Amino acid sequence: MKALFACLLCLVFASSQSYAISGGPFQGPGRISVTGTYSGVMLPSKTFSPGANSIALFTMNIPSTGLASGTVVIFGAGLTFTGDIQASADPDSAKVTGEIDATSTVTVGSQGAVEVAVGSMNATIKLGKTLFTIRMKGVRKENHPDAGADIQFSRAANTPFDEIIYDINGFKQSS
Repeated sequence: MKALFACLLCLVFASSQSYAISGGPFQGPGRISVTGTYSGVMLPSKTFSPGANSIALFTMNIPSTGLASGTVVIFGAGLTFTGDIQASADPDSAKVTGEIDATSTVTVGSQGAVEVAVGSMNATIKLGKTLFTIRMKGVRKENHPDAGADIQFSRAANTPFDEIIYDINGFKQSS
């Protein structure tokens, strides 16, 4: 009798899988939690800014309500720029759109000159190569002209002298 019951129970368990809902918490848009603390690097795009000698590091906190905010350090145009990132993260599309505003003060002799680096950033939050890693990516391509970061370097008098397109590569540090 026990053997018959065990065989019937195996049949029930095997057939019940066909009625289960497929998917999981990490499939489809809106399934990744965008809230958390992110960190990453922005490198010049090889396609749109070849030969640019620059790098940018950032951290960003995306809360459950309100704007995301963070800090950025940009080494470019022969200077070091420090500043802020203000962004919005859409939980349905997992897209992050923001503005970067950084300054650098250069002292020549007894006078200081302020240089600015301002621009926009667009990235997507998605699963990494392993199940529990979450990445922030923004790579500028011909079919994605708004992805990545577009930073314009200028003097305080708003005379642009350099523009660099960056690819964004970040990761989620904590929830």
